Amino acid sequence: MTRQIAVVGTINHDRIVTPAGETYEDLGGILYNVLTMAPFLGADDSLLPVARVGAERRAEVETLLSPYPCIDLSRLLWWPGGTNETVLRYLSADVREESLVERIVPLREEEVQGAADSRIVIANLIWGKELDPTLLHVLASRGARVLLDIQSLTLTFRQGPGRAYRNIPAWREWAAPVEVLKGNEEEIRWFAGEDGPHSGAILGAMRKLLGAGPSVVVATKGTAGSTVAWREGDRTRAAEVRPLDVPPEECVDATGCGDAYTSGFALALLDDEGPPEAALLGSTLAGLVCRTRGLRALAGLPDPWKIRKEVYRPEIERMARGEFGAGID
Repeated sequence: MTRQIAVVGTINHDRIVTPAGETYEDLGGILYNVLTMAPFLGADDSLLPVARVGAERRAEVETLLSPYPCIDLSRLLWWPGGTNETVLRYLSADVREESLVERIVPLREEEVQGAADSRIVIANLIWGKELDPTLLHVLASRGARVLLDIQSLTLTFRQGPGRAYRNIPAWREWAAPVEVLKGNEEEIRWFAGEDGPHSGAILGAMRKLLGAGPSVVVATKGTAGSTVAWREGDRTRAAEVRPLDVPPEECVDATGCGDAYTSGFALALLDDEGPPEAALLGSTLAGLVCRTRGLRALAGLPDPWKIRKEVYRPEIERMARGEFGAGID
């Protein structure tokens, strides 16, 4: 039986400025999800990207994706008005400034309905306007497990440099149809806030979100790893996940690492693994991606399951004993 993962979002054109001042350009957005999963999917699996991208980029996108027979290109929407452009200026591996030029329009219901037949749906808000809560409900309407990466939903949309964080008054509507809600720590705090960032500890924000629909909430912390909280029966548990150990000189580009984390999490769910195991695979894949630069390099990623088994052996042994994580009720 075919296992399908859909990735719904936006394909960007990125200009990336490294902490050392080097500049390079590449496509980005959900292509980081697609190209970190495609090498590891089987012959009976299907990967369905659903995104709007400028028609001028069609040949480039098809060249990147055509080597993978599991990728279904039928839901890519070639937009005559051009491609969204993002400038990512890294101040460090964990801190960046972002600016945006908007050229596309949001997705429509009829454009996303095919993704609802998937086993897993990653809704990755690369732009922040791709979807609304109504379309999230459409994606979840046929039993798909929806992973929402809130990303740019929590950013303002002013043109030019300096996108700022903002709160999301309708956050409960966004959270309701979602199984897994993911963001970095700042995104989670702003998403869970009422009129600003959540003022308490990050676990308080995560507990708040778990009470609104999701069964799993993930807060990534860059080089400090991540926190995963999940509902387990009538209890709530949380665990800190250490990052893959990557020496600073080997971390050549942090772009796409958060997307890779989401990809690893989704691949684990596709294999019916639980949230702790999924967080370890996400952390593994994110650490591998930071050693690469550009989308074409992702074809050479090593097996993340093998590396997870080697690197996270102590965590896996604690899971087997039921000792991974602690209650946060």
